[in-house]
Amino acid sequence: MRIMRANFLDYIRADFVTTARAKGVAEGRVMFVHVLRNAINPLVSASGFILATLLSGSILVENVLNYPGLGQLIFEALMRQDEFVVVAAVLMGCLMLMLGNLLADLLLAWSDPRIRLDKN
Repeated sequence: MRIMRANFLDYIRADFVTTARAKGVAEGRVMFVHVLRNAINPLVSASGFILATLLSGSILVENVLNYPGLGQLIFEALMRQDEFVVVAAVLMGCLMLMLGNLLADLLLAWSDPRIRLDKN
């Protein structure tokens, strides 16, 4: 939310927003079309990395709450030096990172008209 707020405040003061207001565009349209569409890009980019950190964050929560789940399984596998489970966890984390970045790139191409996936 801090990323979104900081970018939103930066774009509110941009020249193209002032120009849109001077042309008489409604304030709601200025906020949603001009400011929000530009301010949301860094948030979408950061969300690709957040997906991969869900697995590492679950380790802490599951250990504190003593809840059996993937995080606790991975932690116990590390303590037991079970290579196969650890490799599977690393592979799953890498796949989540790749899928998160792919999803973030596709959402960026959809939300920002300046970013296009060309066939070249």
